[in-house]
Amino acid sequence: AACVTEGSAWPAREMGDRTGDGAQPPRAGPAAAAAAAPGAAVCFTLSLSGLRCEGCSGTVRTALRAVTGVAYAEVVYAESCAIVSGAAGLCGDALTAAVAAAGFEASVIDQRNVDGSAPAPPLSLLERRELERLRPKLEAALSRVAELEAALAAAGIPAPAPR
Repeated sequence: AACVTEGSAWPAREMGDRTGDGAQPPRAGPAAAAAAAPGAAVCFTLSLSGLRCEGCSGTVRTALRAVTGVAYAEVVYAESCAIVSGAAGLCGDALTAAVAAAGFEASVIDQRNVDGSAPAPPLSLLERRELERLRPKLEAALSRVAELEAALAAAGIPAPAPR
């Protein structure tokens, strides 16, 4: 990836700072990503390698914004990181692959739901098999609950309060 300018300070133009002092803005995070992308469900923080200038940051930013499901992507050159938020199905592998395709390296250092909570860990193969084994029993039990509630309502008996 070719650099456009070498040794640039924080770009005041990108942050709307018209003073031109180049002051570094506060680090972005899930709250900033949520505010910039209403409706986003997940937020990633990526560590970036190989950025030599703001032009490199722009290249990475463009690559990240092109990933399906990305609602917001910003690269912080001074900290060699990126903040990305998007749809619930967005995965870190797609983001790191996009950065690699642009000629840089990235690794996911944090993944959070936009509300700040950690995402649920993926199910193991054993857990998925057990869930599939129990699914018919669970569906049958739930259908019986609906039948019971209908019978109670027909008899004029109020359904018990949920526990």
